[in-house]
Amino acid sequence: MRDWGALFEDRTAVPVAQVPGAGAAGGFAAPFVALGIGGIRSGADEIAALIGFDAAVADSDIVVVGEGSLDAQSLQGKGPIALARRAADAGAFVVALCGRSTLTEDELAASGISRIDTLLDRAASPAEAFDDAARVLALAAEHVFADLPLVLEAPKRP
Repeated sequence: MRDWGALFEDRTAVPVAQVPGAGAAGGFAAPFVALGIGGIRSGADEIAALIGFDAAVADSDIVVVGEGSLDAQSLQGKGPIALARRAADAGAFVVALCGRSTLTEDELAASGISRIDTLLDRAASPAEAFDDAARVLALAAEHVFADLPLVLEAPKRP
């Protein structure tokens, strides 16, 4: 991919690999950016606008996001984190259900996620989490929502 980005930069003097959101060497958007006929926008923001996400969560108490793996890459603009931030900004309590998470409590909080559970937390092994995902997801959801009414009714901290 570096060769791809270098090729466009050499031919057009546009450093596509340096464009925010371009990914490795500019990815798919590289030729459009290099030729000045396209740009890069957040896919999560575009989808949120298309589906009316902000209006849909405006009066929501709880929003659930899901992802196979919440990790450092998720923090770079992936959909679940982008939507969690938007929902939290709208005042919703955000729950994440995912296969696994390597994010710290601080990273989760900064992303708007108030509570999380993973399939790896509920399964006896990674193989069970993968092979019996529907059942293990139900366990994770049951765990994360078990005392949620109490959490939501608790007085908010200033």
